[in-house]
Amino acid sequence: MNSSEAITPLDVVFAKYFNKEEINYLSPLLIKSAGSEEEVISWFQKQAIPAFGNRTAIDMCNSNQSKCLIEYVQSIEFGAFA
Repeated sequence: MNSSEAITPLDVVFAKYFNKEEINYLSPLLIKSAGSEEEVISWFQKQAIPAFGNRTAIDMCNSNQSKCLIEYVQSIEFGAFA
């Protein structure tokens, strides 16, 4: 991130789990889908995901399964059902 880029609340949440390249991939896709950074953060922390046994995205990341979350988002991006 260069000095002209602001660090957003979503960047702060994601920085614990993802590298910058992954954040740059995930953030715009999730914001487009959810409508705002605040909604993405809420989804990430609170929304049970059936594909993960009703665990949340943050649960997956806390279990060292952030790559699974990226693959899940990619599958949805390419037309799979959530």
